Amino acid sequence: MISNNKIKIYYYCEQNFINQWIRDIFEQKNIILSLRKDHNFSLKIDFKDNYLKFSINNYNKKNKVPITFQNLKNNIFDAMSTVKFEFKSFSYYPYLGIIQNSNMSVKLSDNYNIILSNLFDNEDGIKKEKLYSCLWPSNKEYAINKLDTHLTNLKNFLKQNCSLEFQFKSQKGLLKLI
Repeated sequence: MISNNKIKIYYYCEQNFINQWIRDIFEQKNIILSLRKDHNFSLKIDFKDNYLKFSINNYNKKNKVPITFQNLKNNIFDAMSTVKFEFKSFSYYPYLGIIQNSNMSVKLSDNYNIILSNLFDNEDGIKKEKLYSCLWPSNKEYAINKLDTHLTNLKNFLKQNCSLEFQFKSQKGLLKLI
């Protein structure tokens, strides 16, 4: 979902020319658009009667075309900012990098947000090597201790700042949130 220098947005649109147009624009801005229609948090973009409609979960917004890139980007990120994962009594907003409940809100560092977004996005687990490459894409050598230290620090950060107990399970190189 989120890597060190890239954000992946799941979306779909039934109009192929809109798909290609949006993909081209966002690739220029280093934002990955993934056409995973079955994903729980896919942004749907429709073009009808000279309007682009953006919808995800309970968020719906329409814009008349033509539309500037800045307005397109703002609409997509406004929609994606509503994406949240529920965990215990907390809501985690991966595109905002925030964990909150009714009493508090905590902003995550980029690395912590990358770790959590990938763990929540991959319910069956994520290979440690893949998570490592999301955090440090330019590192050529995989250092398991570096990743394990960040995981431990994330657990401690959440416990200290949110009183939230996170547990990870690592088995055969696959990391999973439990």
